[in-house]
Amino acid sequence: MNATWQALRAYFPVLEKRPYFNTAFAGLIHPIVEEKLVAVRKQYMQELTHYRLHEFEAMKDEIRTLSAEILGVSASNMALLHNYSSGMNVITQNLKNKKVMMMREDYPSLYLPFQTAGFEITYIGEQQNGKVSYAEIEAAIKAHQPPYFAISQVHYNSGWCVDLVRISAITKKYGVKLIVDGTQAFGAIETNLNRLHVDAYLASTYKWLMGGYGAGIAYISEALLADFSFCMASQNNLVFDDDGAMHYEPGIKMFEPGHKDHEVFARLLEALKLTHHIGISDIEARIRALSVRLSAGLKAQSIELIGDPDLDDFDRANILCIPNKKEYAEALAASKIDCSVRGKAIRFSIHAYNNEEDVDALLAVFSK
Repeated sequence: MNATWQALRAYFPVLEKRPYFNTAFAGLIHPIVEEKLVAVRKQYMQELTHYRLHEFEAMKDEIRTLSAEILGVSASNMALLHNYSSGMNVITQNLKNKKVMMMREDYPSLYLPFQTAGFEITYIGEQQNGKVSYAEIEAAIKAHQPPYFAISQVHYNSGWCVDLVRISAITKKYGVKLIVDGTQAFGAIETNLNRLHVDAYLASTYKWLMGGYGAGIAYISEALLADFSFCMASQNNLVFDDDGAMHYEPGIKMFEPGHKDHEVFARLLEALKLTHHIGISDIEARIRALSVRLSAGLKAQSIELIGDPDLDDFDRANILCIPNKKEYAEALAASKIDCSVRGKAIRFSIHAYNNEEDVDALLAVFSK
């Protein structure tokens, strides 16, 4: 393990007490992020109105800029969210064409907003071995011609890491707008939207970005905004003319209703800086190396992996799942391994603050 990963891990002494393989549930918060929160709280109590009107506004602009750099898009197309779900509900309530295609077994926070908004949903068939073939996806899109296709970048219950290059090429080919839930990828998987045909990318930031609860980000393309009815608004949609008169201006600010908590977004900014400093490509490479180690160890013990067994094709990265068998669950609980049960799967999620010893400790549970 090189110095970068040793230094990162040193900030999380809890990892020396028990292996943590549950970032897909909630990421550990870096102490630097918490220190920034303390400093911001003190600054606000000293500056009050000035802080909210000037320092906080500058902070929000910096968050949009940094998140845009990580995703390879323009900051003007970024919105700050309270969480992923708040942004997804804005999309589904405002799209005028109420038809969408998605995976049958995708995450509820992706499909429920479409259901409750009255969309006609075309589901792609059942996943095979934790995924759906790209040929099947293209055939379904070609046959049904949906205006929108929605999908999770990394699937919570199998670890399938969707190839957005292939998916976006398919949607572009048929003139379909692509909506992506990036919550299980943002901060762990390098994603350059500038090279992709993606119209919406949303993520909560308390998992892989290590930013704590209460915030999220969204990229919304101009093409998708053109499909909106703009049936929602807040004071952030108001603009002032030179003569002081104010009027409503529809646009991406609709995703930012009300007054945001500066403490929450101070944490987010610091987490973005940390990820940007380390480098998202290096973080992904570290995660994939540990995933390969865990995958190989599980296979050596004849433990089935849910999903494609070949990691070389990048079908799986930061999440690995095995069948939810009673003996597995009991052994993990007895060994105090922190992971999640998701339906028929036991889920292990790996971040850059994990190390080879964590992986070996997890594998040792199954060798007893």
